[in-house]
Parts: sequence; structure tokens; C-alpha cells
Amino acid sequence: MGKIFVFSVFLPLALLLLVGAVPQSARALQVGAAAPEFSLSGTNGKVYSGVGLSGNVVVLNFWATWCPPCVGEINLLNGLYKKYEMRGLRVFGITKDTAIEVKNFEATHPVDYPVLIDSRSAVHTLYGVMPIPVTFLIDSNGLIVKKYIGPPDPASIEHDIKEILR
Repeated sequence: MGKIFVFSVFLPLALLLLVGAVPQSARALQVGAAAPEFSLSGTNGKVYSGVGLSGNVVVLNFWATWCPPCVGEINLLNGLYKKYEMRGLRVFGITKDTAIEVKNFEATHPVDYPVLIDSRSAVHTLYGVMPIPVTFLIDSNGLIVKKYIGPPDPASIEHDIKEILR
């Protein structure tokens, strides 16, 4: 009985302290916030610096090769990227997987947009991402317009992209 009491009282307190240890910016990153800048290497060898693509609408998709819902999003994101790239849409996949894991994955699952490697989870933490998949839609001013937790509804995300591209 004593151990149950200790866990029932102190476990919630420990969780509150743990959540309090997460930077406020990571926990509060929501629609309307400025998209944090970052720099990551892509599997294509290029270094991408933040959302610093001013003038473009950006889709940041946090995913993993081992995550079935994440894999299910790839065709949708490939299609949106191809359809709206000429109008200023940029799509980036951000993963904690290694470049080798992603390249092996891409042998059977083509990804048409750049995949960025976040091996130290710095950008995942910066954006407050957990669990995956999570997708952020960022306008040309660098503001987060939408945050999709889980796979986005195809019609909804396309509608949102078209509204921002106007």
C-alpha cells in the first residue's frame, strides 16, 4: 500500500517537473508562432538552413522510415510537392533516421522532396515534436499556419496550401 501511495503522489509530480524542463518555446509552438530557424543536412548532401526560404510556403513533415502512418504520407506529400512546387511550395521531410537508413528506404519508397537528417533530435525538440508524424505548414512570412498531428487529411492540407499560395 505504501509503494502505491508513493507512486500515485510522486509520479505525477515527477512528470510535471519533466514537462517543466522542456523549453517553453518547444511546448508552445503552435499555429501563429514564428517557425524556428535551423540548419540540417539532407540526404542529397546539401545543407538546408532553417525555414529561410522567404517568399515560399513550406511543409515540414516530421517522420521516420519505420513508422507506417509516416510512410503512408509520402505519396500525398510527393503529389503536393510536384503539383505546387512551381507556385512556391517547398516540402521537407525531417527524420531522426540515418542517411543510410533513408537511402535504403528510398530504394523502394521514392521521396521526391529533400529529406533532412536530425540525428541529434535538435529540430524535433525545437518544434516540440512527439510523437510522429507531425506536419507544419508555414507561410511565406515564416509563420506556422497549420499543425497536423498524425497524417493530414489530403483534401484539407491541399486546401490549406492553395489558400496560402493565393
